[in-house]
Amino acid sequence: MIIHRPFTMQDLPTLAHWVSSARDVLQWAGPLLHYPLNPQQWQRIAEAGEGDMPARLAWMAERDETPFGHAQLVLDRVQGNAALVYVLIAPSARGQGLTGPMLAPLIDMAFGIPDIMRLELNVYAHNRPAIRAYEKLGFVHEGCRRSSAKCGEERWDTCFMSILRHEHAGACRSENAALPPLGDPVA
Repeated sequence: MIIHRPFTMQDLPTLAHWVSSARDVLQWAGPLLHYPLNPQQWQRIAEAGEGDMPARLAWMAERDETPFGHAQLVLDRVQGNAALVYVLIAPSARGQGLTGPMLAPLIDMAFGIPDIMRLELNVYAHNRPAIRAYEKLGFVHEGCRRSSAKCGEERWDTCFMSILRHEHAGACRSENAALPPLGDPVA
């Protein structure tokens, strides 16, 4: 069974262990975080998760009491949009079909907020396993920003994907997951 629990700063060493290079951090989090990960980079994330109406919710996913994944929701209640960000599977857990079961309850959570009509994400075009997982969850390709990220001498394309509330249609795909209440803060 997959269990979700709020991310805490005590989880940062685990995430830091899952990313072993600047390339890994860019692949996972885009250009806003840098290698090596450190608590100062996470201060903004922690602050956005505070209060009665947090703008960001961060989660760790566990199986058999062992963390294997991380994901966050960024909420814009005014515009009715949410973004699925910082999705990461531990290297030892990749290729085991865990992305869908890990993300399905977060998608349900996003659309459980009455104001949210759209859930979107960015993914690098070369990350085919992630794209396939997102497609299976119902995300639709919207476009691509060509040569939008620089990684060393390489240029990467960024794809945009989304799922709308009516496309999700309240389908509860998260039967095998437990998620803490929405109000739990990012610490």
